[in-house]
Amino acid sequence: MRLFILILILPTVIAQEQQYCCQTAGAIVREYKRMHTRLWDEKSQTLDAQVTSVQNSLLEIDSHVSAIEGQITAVERHMTSVEERVEERSTSLETNLEEKVAALDLKVERLIELMSANVIANVTQQLSLVENRITQRTSILENKMSHVDFPNLIGNSEVSLKGHSPNRGQLEVLHNGTRHNVCPYNFTTTEAVVFCRSLGLPHENAEISDADETSNLEGLLSAIGQFISTFLQPRALRKVNCTGASDVWFCRHSGWDNIDVCSSVELYCH
Repeated sequence: MRLFILILILPTVIAQEQQYCCQTAGAIVREYKRMHTRLWDEKSQTLDAQVTSVQNSLLEIDSHVSAIEGQITAVERHMTSVEERVEERSTSLETNLEEKVAALDLKVERLIELMSANVIANVTQQLSLVENRITQRTSILENKMSHVDFPNLIGNSEVSLKGHSPNRGQLEVLHNGTRHNVCPYNFTTTEAVVFCRSLGLPHENAEISDADETSNLEGLLSAIGQFISTFLQPRALRKVNCTGASDVWFCRHSGWDNIDVCSSVELYCH
C-alpha cells in the first residue's frame, strides 16, 4: 500500500522539484544578465571617459603643434628677411669697395705721374750719399777696433797651428809681435771647436790631440818644437775660455803678461 502511495506521489514531487529547479535557474540567469549588463555599462562609461580624456589630450597636442608651427613660420620669415638684408648689405659693400679701390688706383697713378725723373734722381743720389757715409764710418770703426787692445780677450790677434799638417799642430797666438803658447790647462773641446772654426778648418769633431796619435818622428819633432817654443817664447796664454763664443775674438783668458812658460796645446781640426 505504501509502495503504491509512493508511486502515486513521486511524479508530483519530481514535477515540483523540476519546476523549482527551473525557477531557480531562471532567476540565476536573470541575475547574471543583470550583473553582466551593469558591469558592461560601468566599463562602457569608463572607456568613454578615457576616450574623452585622450581626445582632450589630442586636442591640446594639436593646439601646441599649431602654436609651434606658427613660431617656426615666424622664424623662417625672420630668417628670410635677415638673409635678404645681408645680401643687400654685401652687395652694397662690394660696390663701395670696388669704387674705393678704383679711386685709390686712380690716385696712385696720378701720384706716379707727378713724380718726375728729377725727383727720383735726387732720391737716388741721397741714398748713394747715405750709403757712402755708412761705408766710411764702418771702415773707420773697423780700423779703430783693430787697434783696440782688450786685456782679457784674444780679439784680433793672429792664431795659427804650428806642426805636422795644416789641420794639426801646436796652437799659438801672436799678439803685438809676441807669440804666446796656449796652455792646455782649462782647454776643452769647446775651445778646440771655436779655434778650428776661426782658422777656417773642419771643426765638427775638433779635439785635443794625444801624443799617441802621432808617429814617433812627429812626436819627436813636436817635443823639440815645444821645447824651443817654451824657452824662446816665454809668454804663456792661460785659462783660455771660449764658452758662449762663436769666434776666438771673444775667447777670454787670464791676460797677456804671463811671464811663466807652458807647453802649447796640441789641436786636431777635423
